[in-house]
Parts: sequence; C-alpha cells; structure tokens
Amino acid sequence: MRRVRYVLIGIGAIVLLAAMVMFRGMGTVKNLDIGVVDLGSVADGTYRGEYKYARWSYTADVTVRDHKIVDVKLVDDKNKVMEKASMELISKIASQGTLKVDTVSGATVTSKALLKAVENALTSASK
Repeated sequence: MRRVRYVLIGIGAIVLLAAMVMFRGMGTVKNLDIGVVDLGSVADGTYRGEYKYARWSYTADVTVRDHKIVDVKLVDDKNKVMEKASMELISKIASQGTLKVDTVSGATVTSKALLKAVENALTSASK
C-alpha cells in the first residue's frame, strides 16, 4: 500500500512539473504587443526575423512587394504541433498584406509569437 502511494505521488509530481514547463511563459507571449510597422518605408525584398521565448521559437522570411507583405515562410519552426495554426496565420498575413490580422482561434499564443517574428523582420528592414 505504501508503494502505491509513493508511485501515485511520483506520477502527480511528474504531471505537475510537465504542466509547469508547458505553460511557462504563456502569459508573456500572449500579452506581446505587435507594433505597427510602416510598410511604406520597407523596400521590396525578403527579410528574416525571429522570436524566441520559452518554448516558442520562430524564424521567418518575410517577402514585401509594393509595400505589402506577400509571403511569409517559416525557416525554423520548432512548434510542429501548431503547424496548421501557423499556416492559417501566414495565409491571413499574406492575403491581407499586413500584420494587423486576427490571431488563430485556439492558438493565440502561437499566433502572437509568429507575428512577433514577422514584425522583427519588418522592423529590421525599415531601419
């Protein structure tokens, strides 16, 4: 009986630790401010940006043509589990030509991290 109790306590501790690791940083990323980038000051071209925090890590190549975002390609996507959400967000960005898009429902944190990588690419381009 004592063994069973120790095993259950051990399993509970592992589950708690896993939850802490999974959710670490979610509030920070979810509350990221996605700035306004003046696409009028961004020349045509492809620019690389990245965002890394806790388990969110994106590197993206952002293509701008005629002062609009026309394509975003993920170079380094460590969030394979959220690939569908990433592709949905990329489609929104490219079709609307801007960063001012709604996040993907159910993937707000992933969306914010990817938007920040795109913003970082465009910010470096406009300097």
